Amino acid sequence: MRDDAPFLHLRFDRVFPDDFYAEMLLAMPVTDDYRAMSGKSKMGSSRADGKPTRTKIDLFPEYIRHLPPMKREIWDAAGRALRSKELEKAFMQRLAPGLKRRFGVDFANVKMYPVPILTRDIPGYRIFKHTDSLWKGITVQFYLPPDNSTPHIGTIFHEVLPNGRKPKKAQMPFSPNSGYAFAVADNTWHSADPVGPEVKTRDSILLTYFVDAGPWRFVRNRGRRAANFALNELRNLKHQLMQHRGRMSSHGAISRSFAAVNTRGTLHRTSRKRLQFNAAMVAPCSQAHTQGLRRRRNSLPILSGQFCPACQRPCDDN
Repeated sequence: MRDDAPFLHLRFDRVFPDDFYAEMLLAMPVTDDYRAMSGKSKMGSSRADGKPTRTKIDLFPEYIRHLPPMKREIWDAAGRALRSKELEKAFMQRLAPGLKRRFGVDFANVKMYPVPILTRDIPGYRIFKHTDSLWKGITVQFYLPPDNSTPHIGTIFHEVLPNGRKPKKAQMPFSPNSGYAFAVADNTWHSADPVGPEVKTRDSILLTYFVDAGPWRFVRNRGRRAANFALNELRNLKHQLMQHRGRMSSHGAISRSFAAVNTRGTLHRTSRKRLQFNAAMVAPCSQAHTQGLRRRRNSLPILSGQFCPACQRPCDDN
């Protein structure tokens, strides 16, 4: 459906086949798979805990390779479809009046570079009125909620009055498998109200067609993709290191618990069960006594003086 108020835009319903949409919902990545977005998406978004309110996953093969196989297959298929020339051509045709207004009669020859991203907004997210950067040619958003319980958090379109005010004119309902598109121009004002606590996540796909005309834009678009890939790899590496440290820390805590045994063979920590020792587990304390040194911390305990060849009395370490 095409609408001219407050500016030319398209509205979609049942964007994806029903069975594929259901698979997309099942394949939603977990929170740790996303990384924080920058730019206008951070403006007005604030939480007391400092947590980013909009995160993303770029739907390019190099970004989604860290996902589990089943999820990777779904989002790879979605990404390829969204980056297809057929879809780009369809948008260029349907949004021709808006593109012609901006680029002139030869708008069809203006090259575009599609960048699809899976986004997740959480309570606290909002974005103020803006038109979108003119680096962009076409903006598309597909909503991915599991049901129709939060239609009020969809994107708001604003009209521009003669006095400069920009009141709300229309709102896209945040409904399953729906969306909108418009050709970016100096009058395409839109915003999003704050996402409230009643919302768990506001999931959607943002498909942006960046203008790809001229050598500078050509290099910029691909350079941004490469730079974002590097940031994504660093984030994944950091996450893997943190997981590794967590596993090592857990292993160390277990080891320390078993090493913290008192002189009667009982645990100081979580378990009070008596441990069974034998002579083979006992370290002779002659080194500590002959050198006048204390037994090293975390070394095995000595159970009684009879196992200490250097002592005729019970050992203080016992």
